[in-house]
Amino acid sequence: MNTKRNSHLIDAGEFLASHLGRLSLGDAIKSIRLGDNISQTDFAEKLGVSRQYLCDLENGRKPVSIAKAAAFAK
Repeated sequence: MNTKRNSHLIDAGEFLASHLGRLSLGDAIKSIRLGDNISQTDFAEKLGVSRQYLCDLENGRKPVSIAKAAAFAK
């Protein structure tokens, strides 16, 4: 929300999208995993999926259902 008082603030999501494009869910999941310094194997276990599925997801080779995305968010 930009107001005159906060006109120097920008929306980080909009800024990144304008410079890098929109992140896919796979990109977001990979960013979270790498930011937390977790291996694919350990993160896949936390998400309840195989390491191969997580790898495919992170690299845009597999789609994610709405139900699976909701489960990941929880």
